[in-house]
Amino acid sequence: MKQFIYFLSILFSSLALGQFTSNDVKFYVGEGSQTSYLIVDFKDGTDDRSYAWGFRYEEGQNITFGQMLQAIEDAEPNFSHLTGSNGGFLNDIIFNAHQGLEGDPDWWSTWSGETAETMSMNAGISEPLQNERWYGTSYGFMNPSPEHPVTPIPAYSSLWFSESDIDTWIGEGQNRSILIVDFGTDTEGVANSFAFGIQYEEETITVEEALTRISNRVENFEFSLTEDQISSITFNEFEGISSEDNPWKTFIGTDLSNWVTENSIATSNLENGKWAGFSFGERRPFIPTDEVILLNTADVELTKSQLYPNPTSTVFYVNDLSIDKVSIFDLTGKLVLTTSNTKNGISVQGLEKGVYIVTTQFQNKVSTYRLIVQ
Repeated sequence: MKQFIYFLSILFSSLALGQFTSNDVKFYVGEGSQTSYLIVDFKDGTDDRSYAWGFRYEEGQNITFGQMLQAIEDAEPNFSHLTGSNGGFLNDIIFNAHQGLEGDPDWWSTWSGETAETMSMNAGISEPLQNERWYGTSYGFMNPSPEHPVTPIPAYSSLWFSESDIDTWIGEGQNRSILIVDFGTDTEGVANSFAFGIQYEEETITVEEALTRISNRVENFEFSLTEDQISSITFNEFEGISSEDNPWKTFIGTDLSNWVTENSIATSNLENGKWAGFSFGERRPFIPTDEVILLNTADVELTKSQLYPNPTSTVFYVNDLSIDKVSIFDLTGKLVLTTSNTKNGISVQGLEKGVYIVTTQFQNKVSTYRLIVQ
Protein backbone atom coordinates (compact mmCIF):
# COMPACT_ATOMS: atom_id res chain seq x y z
CA MET A 1 0.00 0.00 0.00
CA LYS A 2 2.83 2.38 0.87
CA GLN A 3 4.46 1.69 -2.50
CA PHE A 4 1.17 2.44 -4.28
CA ILE A 5 0.76 5.76 -2.42
CA TYR A 6 4.35 6.66 -3.22
CA PHE A 7 3.75 5.85 -6.91
CA LEU A 8 0.67 8.10 -6.94
CA SER A 9 2.59 10.96 -5.31
CA ILE A 10 5.28 10.75 -7.98
CA LEU A 11 2.68 10.51 -10.74
CA PHE A 12 0.69 13.52 -9.54
CA SER A 13 3.78 15.64 -8.95
CA SER A 14 4.94 14.79 -12.48
CA LEU A 15 1.56 15.69 -13.96
CA ALA A 16 1.51 18.95 -11.99
CA LEU A 17 4.86 19.96 -13.45
CA GLY A 18 4.44 22.44 -16.27
CA GLN A 19 6.19 22.10 -19.60
CA PHE A 20 9.83 23.23 -19.37
CA THR A 21 12.29 22.43 -22.15
CA SER A 22 15.89 23.11 -23.10
CA ASN A 23 14.68 26.19 -25.00
CA ASP A 24 13.80 27.75 -21.65
CA VAL A 25 17.31 27.35 -20.19
CA LYS A 26 19.35 30.57 -20.18
CA PHE A 27 22.52 29.79 -18.19
CA TYR A 28 24.85 27.18 -19.73
CA VAL A 29 28.16 26.09 -18.23
CA GLY A 30 31.01 24.28 -19.97
CA GLU A 31 31.84 23.49 -23.59
CA GLY A 32 31.30 20.48 -25.80
CA SER A 33 28.93 18.66 -28.14
CA GLN A 34 26.95 16.94 -25.36
CA THR A 35 24.37 18.71 -23.17
CA SER A 36 22.66 17.77 -19.91
CA TYR A 37 20.30 19.81 -17.75
CA LEU A 38 19.98 20.37 -14.02
CA ILE A 39 16.95 21.34 -11.92
CA VAL A 40 17.39 22.24 -8.25
CA ASP A 41 14.19 22.53 -6.19
CA PHE A 42 14.79 23.99 -2.71
CA LYS A 43 11.16 23.32 -1.75
CA ASP A 44 11.26 26.31 0.62
CA GLY A 45 7.86 27.86 -0.08
CA THR A 46 9.15 30.75 -2.21
CA ASP A 47 7.93 31.61 -5.70
CA ASP A 48 11.43 30.96 -7.06
CA ARG A 49 12.08 27.68 -5.26
CA SER A 50 13.25 25.78 -8.37
CA TYR A 51 15.96 26.71 -10.92
CA ALA A 52 17.38 25.18 -14.11
CA TRP A 53 20.87 25.23 -15.65
CA GLY A 54 22.44 23.70 -18.75
CA PHE A 55 25.80 21.91 -18.84
CA ARG A 56 27.92 21.16 -21.94
CA TYR A 57 30.73 18.61 -22.16
CA GLU A 58 32.50 16.41 -24.70
CA GLU A 59 31.43 12.89 -25.57
CA GLY A 60 33.45 10.22 -23.82
CA GLN A 61 34.43 12.35 -20.80
CA ASN A 62 32.33 10.21 -18.42
CA ILE A 63 31.10 13.23 -16.49
CA THR A 64 28.92 12.54 -13.43
CA PHE A 65 25.93 14.34 -11.94
CA GLY A 66 28.22 15.49 -9.11
CA GLN A 67 30.80 16.89 -11.53
CA MET A 68 28.05 18.88 -13.22
CA LEU A 69 27.19 20.42 -9.84
CA GLN A 70 30.85 21.28 -9.34
CA ALA A 71 31.10 22.90 -12.79
CA ILE A 72 28.12 25.13 -12.01
CA GLU A 73 29.68 26.03 -8.67
CA ASP A 74 32.93 26.96 -10.44
CA ALA A 75 31.03 29.21 -12.88
CA GLU A 76 28.59 30.86 -10.45
CA PRO A 77 29.93 32.57 -7.28
CA ASN A 78 26.49 32.40 -5.65
CA PHE A 79 26.16 28.61 -6.04
CA SER A 80 27.78 25.95 -3.82
CA HIS A 81 27.11 22.38 -2.83
CA LEU A 82 28.29 19.86 -0.26
CA THR A 83 28.63 16.13 -0.78
CA GLY A 84 29.28 13.18 1.51
CA SER A 85 32.71 11.63 1.91
CA ASN A 86 31.97 9.00 -0.76
CA GLY A 87 30.95 11.65 -3.30
CA GLY A 88 27.63 9.96 -4.15
CA PHE A 89 25.42 11.52 -1.49
CA LEU A 90 24.27 15.13 -1.73
CA ASN A 91 24.26 16.92 1.62
CA ASP A 92 23.41 20.49 0.69
CA ILE A 93 23.02 23.07 -2.07
CA ILE A 94 23.14 26.84 -1.61
CA PHE A 95 22.10 29.34 -4.27
CA ASN A 96 21.76 32.92 -3.10
CA ALA A 97 19.28 32.87 -0.17
CA HIS A 98 18.11 29.29 -0.91
CA GLN A 99 19.66 26.36 0.89
CA GLY A 100 18.92 22.98 2.37
CA LEU A 101 19.67 22.16 5.97
CA GLU A 102 22.27 19.37 5.72
CA GLY A 103 19.98 16.65 7.02
CA ASP A 104 18.24 18.75 9.66
CA PRO A 105 15.41 17.94 9.42
CA ASP A 106 15.69 16.20 6.04
CA TRP A 107 17.92 15.27 3.08
CA TRP A 108 18.04 15.84 -0.69
CA SER A 109 16.58 13.38 -3.18
CA THR A 110 18.11 13.02 -6.67
CA TRP A 111 16.35 12.38 -9.97
CA SER A 112 16.99 11.85 -13.68
CA GLY A 113 14.95 11.29 -16.82
CA GLU A 114 14.34 12.05 -20.47
CA THR A 115 12.44 15.30 -19.81
CA ALA A 116 12.03 17.81 -17.01
CA GLU A 117 8.59 16.36 -16.29
CA THR A 118 9.37 12.62 -16.30
CA MET A 119 12.37 12.19 -14.01
CA SER A 120 12.45 9.32 -11.52
CA MET A 121 14.64 8.83 -8.48
CA ASN A 122 18.16 7.63 -9.22
CA ALA A 123 21.14 6.27 -7.32
CA GLY A 124 22.65 9.65 -6.46
CA ILE A 125 25.04 12.20 -7.88
CA SER A 126 27.58 9.56 -8.89
CA GLU A 127 25.36 8.70 -11.88
CA PRO A 128 27.12 9.36 -15.23
CA LEU A 129 25.57 12.01 -17.44
CA GLN A 130 23.86 11.16 -20.72
CA ASN A 131 23.38 13.54 -23.62
CA GLU A 132 20.10 15.52 -23.55
CA ARG A 133 19.09 13.92 -20.26
CA TRP A 134 17.62 15.87 -17.33
CA TYR A 135 18.89 15.61 -13.76
CA GLY A 136 17.21 17.00 -10.69
CA THR A 137 17.47 17.31 -6.97
CA SER A 138 14.76 18.21 -4.50
CA TYR A 139 15.08 19.05 -0.81
CA GLY A 140 13.08 16.59 1.22
CA PHE A 141 13.64 12.86 1.38
CA MET A 142 11.41 11.84 4.29
CA ASN A 143 8.94 14.74 4.55
CA PRO A 144 6.87 12.65 4.08
CA SER A 145 8.41 11.24 0.88
CA PRO A 146 10.69 12.43 -1.96
CA GLU A 147 9.01 14.85 -4.36
CA HIS A 148 9.70 15.40 -8.05
CA PRO A 149 11.24 18.88 -8.64
CA VAL A 150 8.56 21.36 -9.67
CA THR A 151 8.65 23.47 -12.81
CA PRO A 152 11.80 25.63 -12.58
CA ILE A 153 12.59 29.13 -13.65
CA PRO A 154 15.77 29.61 -15.73
CA ALA A 155 18.76 30.49 -13.56
CA TYR A 156 20.66 33.66 -14.48
CA SER A 157 24.34 34.31 -13.85
CA SER A 158 25.33 36.87 -11.24
CA LEU A 159 28.22 37.83 -13.57
CA TRP A 160 26.09 38.87 -16.55
CA PHE A 161 25.72 42.46 -15.40
CA SER A 162 27.35 44.66 -12.76
CA GLU A 163 28.02 48.27 -11.81
CA SER A 164 30.97 48.31 -14.22
CA ASP A 165 28.47 47.99 -17.09
CA ILE A 166 26.81 51.29 -16.17
CA ASP A 167 28.35 54.19 -18.08
CA THR A 168 26.02 56.91 -16.80
CA TRP A 169 25.07 57.55 -13.18
CA ILE A 170 22.22 59.91 -12.41
CA GLY A 171 22.44 62.00 -9.26
CA GLU A 172 25.13 62.56 -6.63
CA GLY A 173 26.21 60.66 -3.55
CA GLN A 174 28.26 57.74 -2.29
CA ASN A 175 25.38 55.24 -2.53
CA ARG A 176 24.52 53.52 -5.80
CA SER A 177 21.63 51.39 -7.04
CA ILE A 178 20.66 49.96 -10.41
CA LEU A 179 17.10 49.86 -11.75
CA ILE A 180 16.32 47.46 -14.61
CA VAL A 181 13.15 47.75 -16.70
CA ASP A 182 12.43 44.70 -18.89
CA PHE A 183 9.55 45.02 -21.36
CA GLY A 184 9.55 41.25 -21.93
CA THR A 185 10.31 41.39 -25.67
CA ASP A 186 13.42 41.15 -27.86
CA THR A 187 14.72 43.14 -30.81
CA GLU A 188 17.18 41.37 -33.11
CA GLY A 189 18.20 38.96 -30.39
CA VAL A 190 18.70 41.62 -27.70
CA ALA A 191 16.29 41.84 -24.77
CA ASN A 192 14.31 45.07 -24.56
CA SER A 193 15.61 45.48 -21.05
CA PHE A 194 17.20 48.73 -19.87
CA ALA A 195 19.39 49.63 -16.89
CA PHE A 196 19.58 52.98 -15.12
CA GLY A 197 22.17 53.76 -12.47
CA ILE A 198 21.37 56.25 -9.73
CA GLN A 199 23.49 57.81 -6.99
CA TYR A 200 22.14 59.28 -3.76
CA GLU A 201 23.26 60.64 -0.38
CA GLU A 202 20.51 59.08 1.74
CA GLU A 203 21.11 55.73 3.43
CA THR A 204 17.88 54.42 1.87
CA ILE A 205 15.40 55.65 -0.71
CA THR A 206 12.10 54.16 -1.81
CA VAL A 207 11.77 52.44 -5.16
CA GLU A 208 9.12 55.00 -6.09
CA GLU A 209 11.57 57.83 -5.37
CA ALA A 210 14.23 56.11 -7.47
CA LEU A 211 11.80 55.82 -10.40
CA THR A 212 10.82 59.47 -9.96
CA ARG A 213 14.46 60.59 -10.12
CA ILE A 214 14.95 58.65 -13.34
CA SER A 215 11.76 60.06 -14.79
CA ASN A 216 12.92 63.60 -13.94
CA ARG A 217 16.29 63.13 -15.63
CA VAL A 218 15.62 60.75 -18.55
CA GLU A 219 13.74 61.95 -21.58
CA ASN A 220 10.80 59.78 -22.66
CA PHE A 221 10.75 57.76 -19.42
CA GLU A 222 7.43 57.75 -17.57
CA PHE A 223 5.74 55.50 -15.03
CA SER A 224 2.50 55.36 -13.08
CA LEU A 225 1.29 53.57 -9.96
CA THR A 226 -2.07 52.18 -8.92
CA GLU A 227 -2.50 51.06 -5.31
CA ASP A 228 1.26 50.74 -4.76
CA GLN A 229 1.73 48.66 -7.92
CA ILE A 230 3.32 49.60 -11.24
CA SER A 231 0.48 50.18 -13.68
CA SER A 232 2.52 51.40 -16.65
CA ILE A 233 6.06 52.20 -17.78
CA THR A 234 6.92 53.94 -21.03
CA PHE A 235 10.42 54.40 -22.40
CA ASN A 236 11.02 55.67 -25.93
CA GLU A 237 8.98 53.39 -28.22
CA PHE A 238 8.43 50.74 -25.54
CA GLU A 239 5.30 50.67 -23.42
CA GLY A 240 3.86 48.24 -20.91
CA ILE A 241 0.38 48.75 -19.45
CA SER A 242 -0.60 46.34 -16.69
CA SER A 243 -3.56 44.05 -17.14
CA GLU A 244 -4.96 41.19 -15.11
CA ASP A 245 -3.23 38.70 -17.40
CA ASN A 246 0.04 40.60 -17.69
CA PRO A 247 0.88 42.87 -14.75
CA TRP A 248 4.18 44.60 -14.13
CA LYS A 249 6.15 42.65 -11.53
CA THR A 250 8.66 44.20 -9.13
CA PHE A 251 11.82 42.53 -7.81
CA ILE A 252 14.64 43.42 -5.42
CA GLY A 253 18.15 41.95 -5.62
CA THR A 254 21.85 42.67 -5.83
CA ASP A 255 22.52 41.03 -9.23
CA LEU A 256 20.59 39.25 -11.98
CA SER A 257 20.69 35.88 -10.22
CA ASN A 258 18.95 36.70 -6.94
CA TRP A 259 15.75 38.59 -7.77
CA VAL A 260 13.14 38.38 -4.99
CA THR A 261 9.52 39.27 -5.71
CA GLU A 262 8.21 42.44 -4.06
CA ASN A 263 4.46 42.76 -3.59
CA SER A 264 4.30 46.50 -2.95
CA ILE A 265 6.25 49.51 -4.18
CA ALA A 266 5.35 51.29 -0.94
CA THR A 267 7.37 48.87 1.19
CA SER A 268 10.29 48.50 -1.23
CA ASN A 269 13.45 50.39 -0.32
CA LEU A 270 16.89 50.68 -1.87
CA GLU A 271 20.25 51.05 -0.20
CA ASN A 272 23.81 51.04 -1.48
CA GLY A 273 24.38 48.05 -3.79
CA LYS A 274 20.72 47.02 -3.93
CA TRP A 275 18.89 46.77 -7.26
CA ALA A 276 15.25 47.03 -8.31
CA GLY A 277 13.87 45.17 -11.31
CA PHE A 278 10.60 45.59 -13.20
CA SER A 279 9.36 42.90 -15.56
CA PHE A 280 6.48 43.00 -18.04
CA GLY A 281 6.00 39.44 -19.23
CA GLU A 282 7.05 35.96 -18.16
CA ARG A 283 10.77 36.37 -17.60
CA ARG A 284 12.45 38.02 -14.65
CA PRO A 285 14.45 41.17 -15.50
CA PHE A 286 17.04 39.95 -17.99
CA ILE A 287 20.41 41.22 -19.26
CA PRO A 288 19.85 44.94 -19.84
CA THR A 289 21.34 47.56 -22.08
CA ASP A 290 22.79 50.48 -20.14
CA GLU A 291 20.77 53.49 -21.19
CA VAL A 292 23.52 56.10 -21.65
CA ILE A 293 22.03 59.53 -21.06
CA LEU A 294 24.15 62.33 -22.54
CA LEU A 295 23.12 65.09 -20.14
CA ASN A 296 25.32 68.13 -19.68
CA THR A 297 24.47 68.46 -16.01
CA ALA A 298 26.54 68.32 -12.86
CA ASP A 299 24.59 65.44 -11.34
CA VAL A 300 25.47 62.88 -14.03
CA GLU A 301 28.70 60.95 -13.66
CA LEU A 302 30.14 59.30 -16.79
CA THR A 303 32.47 56.38 -16.20
CA LYS A 304 34.80 54.79 -18.71
CA SER A 305 33.81 51.34 -19.88
CA GLN A 306 36.38 48.55 -20.21
CA LEU A 307 34.98 47.63 -23.63
CA TYR A 308 34.34 50.29 -26.24
CA PRO A 309 32.42 51.00 -28.32
CA ASN A 310 29.63 48.99 -26.74
CA PRO A 311 27.26 48.30 -28.49
CA THR A 312 29.26 47.69 -31.67
CA SER A 313 28.66 46.25 -35.13
CA THR A 314 32.25 46.04 -36.40
CA VAL A 315 35.04 46.06 -33.83
CA PHE A 316 35.59 46.72 -30.13
CA TYR A 317 38.61 47.56 -28.00
CA VAL A 318 39.69 46.73 -24.46
CA ASN A 319 40.98 49.62 -22.35
CA ASP A 320 43.57 47.49 -20.59
CA LEU A 321 46.10 46.22 -23.14
CA SER A 322 48.09 44.25 -20.54
CA ILE A 323 45.99 41.12 -20.95
CA ASP A 324 46.89 37.65 -22.16
CA LYS A 325 43.66 36.56 -23.81
CA VAL A 326 40.15 37.73 -24.70
CA SER A 327 37.33 35.18 -25.07
CA ILE A 328 33.78 35.75 -26.30
CA PHE A 329 30.89 33.44 -25.34
CA ASP A 330 27.27 33.48 -26.44
CA LEU A 331 24.52 33.26 -23.83
CA THR A 332 24.41 29.47 -24.07
CA GLY A 333 28.01 29.34 -22.86
CA LYS A 334 29.47 28.43 -26.26
CA LEU A 335 32.91 29.88 -27.01
CA VAL A 336 32.59 31.79 -30.28
CA LEU A 337 35.91 33.66 -30.44
CA THR A 338 39.23 33.85 -28.62
CA THR A 339 42.29 35.95 -29.35
CA SER A 340 45.50 37.23 -27.80
CA ASN A 341 45.90 40.08 -30.28
CA THR A 342 43.90 43.06 -28.97
CA LYS A 343 46.08 46.00 -30.02
CA ASN A 344 44.12 46.74 -33.21
CA GLY A 345 40.73 45.88 -31.80
CA ILE A 346 38.64 42.71 -31.96
CA SER A 347 36.34 42.18 -34.92
CA VAL A 348 32.77 40.98 -34.32
CA GLN A 349 31.64 41.09 -37.95
CA GLY A 350 31.33 37.30 -38.02
CA LEU A 351 28.99 37.22 -35.02
CA GLU A 352 25.21 37.34 -35.07
CA LYS A 353 23.44 40.27 -33.44
CA GLY A 354 22.81 39.81 -29.74
CA VAL A 355 24.36 39.84 -26.27
CA TYR A 356 27.71 38.16 -25.58
CA ILE A 357 29.86 37.58 -22.51
CA VAL A 358 33.49 38.70 -22.86
CA THR A 359 36.23 37.53 -20.52
CA THR A 360 39.70 39.05 -20.32
CA GLN A 361 42.52 37.09 -18.74
CA PHE A 362 45.78 38.42 -17.27
CA GLN A 363 47.87 35.74 -15.56
CA ASN A 364 45.38 34.13 -13.12
CA LYS A 365 42.90 37.03 -13.04
CA VAL A 366 39.76 36.79 -15.18
CA SER A 367 37.36 39.72 -15.66
CA THR A 368 33.89 39.41 -17.20
CA TYR A 369 31.97 41.98 -19.28
CA ARG A 370 28.82 42.14 -21.36
CA LEU A 371 29.03 43.07 -25.06
CA ILE A 372 26.16 43.91 -27.40
CA VAL A 373 26.65 43.22 -31.12
CA GLN A 374 24.29 45.22 -33.31
